[in-house]
Amino acid sequence: GGFFAIYFLLAKNGIKKACSKALSLMLTPLKFKQVGIVLDKFHNIFSKYIVFELLDSLIVGVTSYIFMIIVKMPDALFLAFIFGITNLIPTFGPIIGAGIGSFILLLLDPRQILPLLIFTLVIQSLDAYVIKPKLFGDALNVPGAIILIAIVVFGKLMGIVGMLLAIPFAAILVYFYSEVFIPWLELKREMENFIQEQVTAKPKDHL
Repeated sequence: GGFFAIYFLLAKNGIKKACSKALSLMLTPLKFKQVGIVLDKFHNIFSKYIVFELLDSLIVGVTSYIFMIIVKMPDALFLAFIFGITNLIPTFGPIIGAGIGSFILLLLDPRQILPLLIFTLVIQSLDAYVIKPKLFGDALNVPGAIILIAIVVFGKLMGIVGMLLAIPFAAILVYFYSEVFIPWLELKREMENFIQEQVTAKPKDHL
């Protein structure tokens, strides 16, 4: 996956040019422009999602390090690093981080395992229900409640992949609702009102 990502990033400009050329030949200039606007919006959403996912993991890692320093856990920096990295993994990331941390503490200081597990439960609850909805909601202009609903729904439908993609999918749905569906309804209502005005105006013109 890592090598694939590197090769894909190195070739992204060529891929983008090839796809753009094909779309320009298949679509009319107006539709090509509209598709370009939508694709740029998708790129913006996923770029922000990746950046803020990394920021979220950094917040979890720093918070974990502060807690571990306060309770004087051994290898606090390494354990906090593990917590931050595994937080990038949806659903099972915190469990993996807690498992690795517990194994390390079992060798170094078993008395710290219970505080670590309690802290993991607290920080992951705050991250899932407070930090992440607030962080991604402000960045992607998506209400926190919709993010929570999207995580539950997409996780139920698509499992781990659904939970990983729930936030950008929610942002895309909100974008289509506010920028495409609502303007279409407004235009439709204006056309209906215009037609109604024309119909009611004809008898008056005749008189």
